[in-house]
Amino acid sequence: MKQVSRMKRFTCLVAVVISLSAPTGPGRRQPPPDHPAVTVQGKTYTPRSILARNMGTEADQTTAFPPHKIVGNIYYVGTRTLSSFLVVTPQGNILIDSTYERNVPVIQKSVEQLGFKFSDVKILLGNHAHGDHQEGDALVKQLTGARVMAMAEDVPALQAMKPGARSTRLTRCCTTERK
Repeated sequence: MKQVSRMKRFTCLVAVVISLSAPTGPGRRQPPPDHPAVTVQGKTYTPRSILARNMGTEADQTTAFPPHKIVGNIYYVGTRTLSSFLVVTPQGNILIDSTYERNVPVIQKSVEQLGFKFSDVKILLGNHAHGDHQEGDALVKQLTGARVMAMAEDVPALQAMKPGARSTRLTRCCTTERK
């Protein structure tokens, strides 16, 4: 019974963390209070502390984590806290998640440190339409000519992301059939 209660609290905590992603400022709604708090093994977690732990500092988000082979033809090319993966194929490479636009040079350098050409990225796939996963798509496309692919449901949100006044022409690769 205690385990179920913890799971409910954790689910609620995750929902609040997601709601914190809304922008704030003049004319915008204020963030909700930093609760509920959940204590697990003597450590107390709040929505903001979880977000800070997962996203890290600005330096964590922009500092390259050493690029490395994960398994087979899959490589890690992201930062300390924002993941980006390179899948190497004979037909051209696939980059998964461009992260923030400011990280594209970091990702490019990691790809090159592994001995690959950034221009060999032919497909750019995004995890989901959030800036920390796909804000850099337009810049990657500009630098590589890669085909940017996204789920149809994510296209409107991705087209609204225009860092550096660039927009990305997206290919709808996946659709959800509803019956």
